[in-house]
Formats: sequence, structure tokens, C-alpha cells
Amino acid sequence: MNKEYPISKLKYFPVTIFSIVMGLSGLTILLYRAYHLRWLPLWIYLTFAFFLLFLFLFFLFLYGLKAIRYFDEVKKEYVHRVKINFFSTISISFLLISVAFYGYLPFVSAGLWYIGVATHLLLTFHTVAFWIRNEFEIHNINPAWFIPVVGNLIVPVVGSDLASVWINLYFFIVGVFFWIVLFAIILYRLVFHRQLAGKFIPTMFILIAPPAVIVISYFKMFMNIDLFSMSMLLLSFFFFGLLLFLIKDFFKIEYYLSWWAYTFPISALGIAVMIVFQVTGIQTFKYMAILDMFLTVLIVLIVTSLTVKEALKGKICVMED
Repeated sequence: MNKEYPISKLKYFPVTIFSIVMGLSGLTILLYRAYHLRWLPLWIYLTFAFFLLFLFLFFLFLYGLKAIRYFDEVKKEYVHRVKINFFSTISISFLLISVAFYGYLPFVSAGLWYIGVATHLLLTFHTVAFWIRNEFEIHNINPAWFIPVVGNLIVPVVGSDLASVWINLYFFIVGVFFWIVLFAIILYRLVFHRQLAGKFIPTMFILIAPPAVIVISYFKMFMNIDLFSMSMLLLSFFFFGLLLFLIKDFFKIEYYLSWWAYTFPISALGIAVMIVFQVTGIQTFKYMAILDMFLTVLIVLIVTSLTVKEALKGKICVMED
């Protein structure tokens, strides 16, 4: 019986677990920016960075083992109407860890970036082709569809130093285009159709991420904070404020791995605010960035404790609908 237990858990090891890496990556990058601004010591960033790298490699090993032993289960996820969007969390994890290590180990960062870009390019084409080939009802869509889009917007953060401006602009434009298109569809779905299922409600926080990441990528490509980038930051503020007005809805749901959707968007907003503070020197942005950093740490601690608690109960790697 004991021998079967880890095997059965491996069979249902979910691709959605890489959202944990995304969440911790956002926090790690936020901590690096704080170190760069001399708000925190280096060891805090390094502790999180190397733990993040270890966790990602561990998850990658387990999912690779699952692909070898239970390929049919991986194939089911790869053609699943919802889970297909979470395969991009793997390539995004490569890109985000690349960002996290770029200021400390640029050679390692570059290697991770090239792997992430190539993988995400293929996954983006596959995902969009999957959307076109299959029939979807409006209730099938949820903010998790943004995940492949956010990945494209992340590419220029490190890519601006590693690749042609046209390559970075390609990913940036694709990301912006699909963000606008999907946002219109998702807003229509949220307003005029039934509410999201409980496990997808946390993905509402993903609304914050695209405009915040646009600010970061735009600055990395053009080294400028202008009307466009400030407009994106203010839009991200709007979504954050909107979610505060909906906060009671988030307290009603039970824990799912989707709770990690709370983490990356908040950290992305904090990183964007830090960049704006560095460029403008406006103290208000400094205090907002510090507040965001503490909020991100608090959310990560809460979600981590709940994840560990559920994992100890054996409720993480189980069969799902």
C-alpha cells in the first residue's frame, strides 16, 4: 500500500502546480528590486532565488517523471479546455526565473531565457490553435486564458538585452493584442453570464498582471516612462481597486491551487511601481511599492501555509474534473 501511494500521487501531479513557481518568482523579483533600491539585504533575495530554482527543478523532475510513466494523463491535461492554459506556466517559469537571476547570474539567466522563449513560442501557437479548432461556450472562458498572454509580455524583460528589438517587439505586440481581445471577451462573460466556479474566482487577480507587466517590459525595451506606460499602471491600479471592492467574494471559497493566482499579479504591480519610483522619484510610489511588497509577502505566506496544509492532508495530487 505504501508503495502505491506515491505512484498514485505522481499520476495526478497537476500541471497547475507550476503556478506556485510563478507566484514565488514574482516575489523573488520584487525582493531583488527592493535590494537594488537598498531597502533589503542581499541574503533575503538570494535565499528566495535559490529556493525558487530548486523548487522549479523539483517540480520539473516530477512532471517529467509523470510524462514518462503516465503519458496518457499528461496528454489529457494537454487537450483539457482549462488546463491547456496552465502548460504555459512552465515556459513562463523559465522566463521569470531568468528575470530573477539576471542581475546576479546573467549566464544562467540567459540559458533559462532561451529555453523559455522557444518553449513559450510553441505553447502560444498550440494554445491559440486549440482555441480555434475546438468549440467553446462563453462560460468556458475565465481569466486563466490570460496566462499564455502574460508570458509573451515577460519575454522583453530580459530579452531586451539578449535579442533584437524586433524579436522583443514581436512578443510584446502579440501579448498586448491578445490581452485586449481576451479582456473584452472575459469582461462580457463576467458581466452577462453566470459567475465563475469557485476554483476559478482567484484567477480574477490575473486581471492586474497584463498592464503591470506591460509597464515593466515597455520600460526595459525603451527605457522610458511615458503617457502609455503610466496609463497601463493606472489601469492596473483600477483592477486592484476593483478586486478590493469584490474582496468578500474571495473569502467565501475553499482552498484550491488556483489561490496562487493571487500572488504573481500583486508582485508584478509592485515591480512596476518600483520602476516608476526609480524613474520619477515621486515618494508616493515608494510608499506604495513598500506596501505592495509587504502585502505580497503576507499573501505568499498565507497561500504557502494553506498549500502545505492541504498537501499534508493528501488533497493536492488527486483526480480532478
